[in-house]
Amino acid sequence: MNPLWVGLVCSLALVRGQESVCDPTTGSIYDFSEELLDGSEIVDFGDFAGKVGLFASSAWKDDSDRDDFVSSQVVMQEPGATATEIFNGITQVRPGGGYVPQFRLFKKVEVNGSGTHPVFAFLKGTCPSTTDEFLYKSELFWDELNSRDLRWNFEKFLIDKTGKPYKRYHPGVDPITMAPEIQALIEA
Repeated sequence: MNPLWVGLVCSLALVRGQESVCDPTTGSIYDFSEELLDGSEIVDFGDFAGKVGLFASSAWKDDSDRDDFVSSQVVMQEPGATATEIFNGITQVRPGGGYVPQFRLFKKVEVNGSGTHPVFAFLKGTCPSTTDEFLYKSELFWDELNSRDLRWNFEKFLIDKTGKPYKRYHPGVDPITMAPEIQALIEA
């Protein structure tokens, strides 16, 4: 298995920085598990112990090698309500053209507000946001804005081998630019 694995998150706004260093924590991402979008399996994140991970939240897929959670909270980017609707959107609309994901896609979850999924509550609670601003406040779909909320799709959380969040990255950061830090964590 590739030492780089991915799970999920979102954000885009006025940029304070491209990344933020996560706070020390006693918890671990390996304490969590999640169901795949199609309901076929519950993935225990503890199975990835000893590996470096990248969690990203998205509303659509590209051809990268990663697994994602789906969220629609940020300006309703993923309107599909069921696994079938979401898969149809991916294969027929965006990216479309009969595209078939070659990665695991986790069930649709809330990443902000009172219904925040436990994985994202942990990640956000440990890692400060890369920005202070919220864009499009009138188009947000959650209550009680928090300074650590995700602001747009493709916000990323880098996880070290012990399951501790290491850094949080702005959604505009291309994962390929993170390669030196990822490699350093793999070699640590």
